[in-house]
Amino acid sequence: MSIALISTGTELLKGSVVNTNSAFIGRELASAGLQVIADFTIGDHPRELYAALSDALKLADIVVITGGLGPTRDDLSLDAAARFFGLELESDPVLEEKVTAFWHRR
Repeated sequence: MSIALISTGTELLKGSVVNTNSAFIGRELASAGLQVIADFTIGDHPRELYAALSDALKLADIVVITGGLGPTRDDLSLDAAARFFGLELESDPVLEEKVTAFWHRR
């Protein structure tokens, strides 16, 4: 089973943050006997995610995406991924309450 990784974040492309996620995920998958065949690093723009998803799905059986899940308005990865697959995002009030409570405790 082949796997492609997609890391999102303009900060990764600028070099202001080192992409440790990709290295960690690659090591963990390899130690589980899985083969990572591609690793894409893209900025925080929906068109870049569409292109990376399109390319990754042509190459691999599984695609793992990391990054782009922050609370800021410029983190569009989740919405862009849903649109790519023709899905709508849903909000779960119970889960939202649990996550909010977790962060208030921290």
